[in-house]
Amino acid sequence: MIHVCYSLRDDSGKYSKFVGTSIESLLENTKSEVMIHLIHDSTLTDSNRKKFRQIVYSHDQKFEFYNLEKLSGKIFLLIDSKIHSV
Repeated sequence: MIHVCYSLRDDSGKYSKFVGTSIESLLENTKSEVMIHLIHDSTLTDSNRKKFRQIVYSHDQKFEFYNLEKLSGKIFLLIDSKIHSV
């Protein structure tokens, strides 16, 4: 399986189409199983989230969203605990 990560901040709502185009191209041009990871913030709209899912699922691939604003507190706590356990 190939893991591919995108990171997105889309204040205008217009950048998502470029990420979607990149994802579509990637999936059209690989025969491998692909897992798409999308790191985003609150600027990702529900409509664009749905479009990303449609692209990925239409190719029978896997997709996961990571809202950095929601996860950042947990991530920093995890990093801190790892640093202090060394």
